[in-house]
Amino acid sequence: MKPLLFDVKSLLKNSIHIKEIKSKHLSDQFHFHNAFEIALIIKGNGRRIVGDNVDNFSNGDLILLAPNLPHASYSDKKYHVKETTTKVHALVVYFQPDWIADAHLSSPDFAPVKELLNQLKRGIRITGDTHAVVVNYLVKLKQADGLESFIILLQLLHAISKSTDYSYLASLGYSNTYNENTIRKIHEVYKYVMENFTEKILLEDVASIANMTPSAFCKYFKNKTNKTFTSFVNEIRIGYACELLINENFDISAVCFQSGFNNFTSFNKNFRHFTNTTPSEYRLKLLAHR
Repeated sequence: MKPLLFDVKSLLKNSIHIKEIKSKHLSDQFHFHNAFEIALIIKGNGRRIVGDNVDNFSNGDLILLAPNLPHASYSDKKYHVKETTTKVHALVVYFQPDWIADAHLSSPDFAPVKELLNQLKRGIRITGDTHAVVVNYLVKLKQADGLESFIILLQLLHAISKSTDYSYLASLGYSNTYNENTIRKIHEVYKYVMENFTEKILLEDVASIANMTPSAFCKYFKNKTNKTFTSFVNEIRIGYACELLINENFDISAVCFQSGFNNFTSFNKNFRHFTNTTPSEYRLKLLAHR
């Protein structure tokens, strides 16, 4: 298995590295690395984990992450079918701000950018008008090199630092306690859940993946993720249910069982818990925005 601590610095040329991804699916590997990251999903959908945050991603998803913040993007199952022609298209930028002198970062002019870099420890998702601005800079950055790359990246960061069009990903109380050994263990658990969440998941089976007893695993998972294992699984299932609700041909009871719940009461309770609305209300909102 490849190491889950990716040494991105070795890829950086003049402190910036741009990678375009066109593949059947994303790497599906929970990892962290030693550089800042900007990730744009041009085409693709699935579930994303950043620290203790679990969310769906789809076309246009745009996030910024600080070094050493564990994360992973898991493509939907349709991308893993051998016969599929569906592909994921993404643009990823790794960078280190060491090309900006410390004296400059400490100056009043650079204060907003410095504050932004500090905020990225929780990861942020860019939305609103700023989303289009940042995507435009990313397109320019892909085509630039040398000094022009630095100027464009600084303009990009400046635009975000002056904006409020973003939301935090990891929770305020999140603290990264992972090392390479624990992140490998959590990665295997996440991978198992992503592959099986539509079916019944036995705690004993998952605990065995981590080589622990069920009670020890529950404590371990809560300590590392700030949530219970049951809550994590239900969060993944509700995220998938939200995608299924887009299809008007699925009645809500079908969505309930196809997303992994075995009774309607549990489905409704968890749906309201994670979305602050009911499945029928959620579908109506989707239809209203079409």
